[in-house]
Amino acid sequence: MSRYIKQTTDNKILAYGFDHAMGYWYDIQDPVTNKVEIEKGTYLGHRKSEIFEDLKKLDINDTHLNAIALDLEF
Repeated sequence: MSRYIKQTTDNKILAYGFDHAMGYWYDIQDPVTNKVEIEKGTYLGHRKSEIFEDLKKLDINDTHLNAIALDLEF
């Protein structure tokens, strides 16, 4: 399992990664309230392409984006 954390431009916390059982996933959390605002993952029924596009907009590492596009672990 991988887990990466990044601060978004609106000061939220983005956590994302890959798990062999759960697939690709990400969530966005408000650090003030500690509440998860958005949670998406292939294990929740979201398409990989949808997760890819969302993470691309959130400006994650290109190596990670390429891994998602090629259906590889990262």
